[in-house]
Amino acid sequence: MRHFYHCSRNANLADQPLEPFDGQTSEIRGLCFSDGEEQHFGPHSYQISLPDDCDFLTANLVWNMKLAVEEGTRAVGRNGEQLQLTLTMAEQACKEAMAEMGYDLDDETVEFVFCRAIEFDDCDESIGGDDSDCCDPWDEQIDGWGLQSVRALVAHKLGLVGAAIDDENGQCYISANPDLVLKKVEEEEVS
Repeated sequence: MRHFYHCSRNANLADQPLEPFDGQTSEIRGLCFSDGEEQHFGPHSYQISLPDDCDFLTANLVWNMKLAVEEGTRAVGRNGEQLQLTLTMAEQACKEAMAEMGYDLDDETVEFVFCRAIEFDDCDESIGGDDSDCCDPWDEQIDGWGLQSVRALVAHKLGLVGAAIDDENGQCYISANPDLVLKKVEEEEVS
């Protein structure tokens, strides 16, 4: 099993499933986790444990989808099932996630969000700069948290346990899986 850690000011997250998201665009849809005890910070620490073989949405996985075209690429889903994922599936999941979050679905915005939230692992406040690989201009309605949320929802819609992201804190993982139950980590367990 792999262990992941989440820190919060909320002392009451243990032993209950994640709350459903209410559709507010300012709310991040998922929880961020680090895979190292020493990387987390905050007064209350929580842990989840996931099977070693579950796959996360990563830039490498998306690249393999592109290379495999119609055949897709294999991945292990959040429940241990074998998945065959295609780029078309990822693009559709991105549109569904954007619609769920209330974002504009014009072609340029969808292309931009897919490029920034799915094709690359970087999802922080620095992503607003010009990038010749993605269509411009930067759409200010979608900030770093918005991109992280889209990425988490796409991973969930594809059947994956979550997504790897690089944000202002370094590499972490985000999951929108409502079945996750957090276990409280006592201070002496963290050292």
